[in-house]
Amino acid sequence: MAQSRRQAGLIKASLLAALTVVLVIGALLVTSMLRQGPVERVLARLEAVRSGTGLTEMTAYAGTVESSMFGKVEVFFMPPDRRLVRLVASGVVHGTNGEVWWCYVPSKSTAHLGDQPDSWPGFQNLEPQWPFSLWTQVLTRFNRRLERGGSFHKIILLGTEKVLGRDTHVIEARPTEPHGNLFPDVLRIWVDAATSLVLKEVESAPDGTLFRWCEFTSLDLTPRFDPGMFDPHFPEGTTIVRHKTGTLEELIAEVGEPVRRPEGLPPDAYVDRAYLTVTDGTGDGETHWELRWYYRPLIYFGTTGGELAVRVSNQPLETPSSTPETVELAAGVNGALYMLGTTHGGSVYFTAGGLSYELSCRTLSRDELLSVARSMFAGE
Repeated sequence: MAQSRRQAGLIKASLLAALTVVLVIGALLVTSMLRQGPVERVLARLEAVRSGTGLTEMTAYAGTVESSMFGKVEVFFMPPDRRLVRLVASGVVHGTNGEVWWCYVPSKSTAHLGDQPDSWPGFQNLEPQWPFSLWTQVLTRFNRRLERGGSFHKIILLGTEKVLGRDTHVIEARPTEPHGNLFPDVLRIWVDAATSLVLKEVESAPDGTLFRWCEFTSLDLTPRFDPGMFDPHFPEGTTIVRHKTGTLEELIAEVGEPVRRPEGLPPDAYVDRAYLTVTDGTGDGETHWELRWYYRPLIYFGTTGGELAVRVSNQPLETPSSTPETVELAAGVNGALYMLGTTHGGSVYFTAGGLSYELSCRTLSRDELLSVARSMFAGE
């Protein structure tokens, strides 16, 4: 009996030991799966900066960037969200204090003011670490989980190097199969180990052809800023262009004029975004405005990849230089049709009620586009 109890105890102990080993191995495997490698850690930090979630951890900096696309660029950053970018050759300045986004163009004596960073394309130059282009390329096109052209891009940590006397992680993104010379195939970036700032970037093809490069030529991580330098300020006499986002109803109410809209769209179609641009100080005593809005989902407008855009202004709209086709939209109302291709994609321009309109879509056929344009005169 005693021997049986000892054997039973040994069996229990063996089972307990085996279970412990299994649990330990399982824990190690889970930990290994969850643990980020060096590349993942650097990319996660870059993504945090790109998305804005890591800006509060960024240190202030000022520096000069040399870019093959933009020439010499002076950049200034003050946490959490003040930023100023100056293009030396043109004198164009982009700035934000976190509440207002602005741009001054000296050659045109024009300034742009926006309530959101996406209210005007020029404000994209205030994205973290612009003019470096790594965001779309490292985190999208070169992401190893993204397939394009039948092959996967892989991201490799090459090691560390000194840039401007600072330790940097050197990351290279390259395809497992070459794409030819239509697109840059290799992207290499140098990321500051302490601040996650990208200090240098090079794009090239497998044959060594350099497509793009961008690098800091000077960097000060302990600058002294006057916070007021990030606020909008322009010379007297500057034409002010104000950009505003909001719902379509809000922006139409703001212009205070009846605006035509397409009728009979698919039930799932909705206004994805809307923008209002108002220009003051034009010299003719009038306030010029332009309203733009975009309908989605894309799949309902021809093939996937297009969206329906509507533009209306109290001033004449600039049209393409090609010869249009005159089309009838309603009794006594003609429009100008410009086709992008032989069968699909184009724009219709017309004037109604003292306002100028443009209706455009890259994927609608000629007849579909005209049908939508004519729906704006429904009931007349």
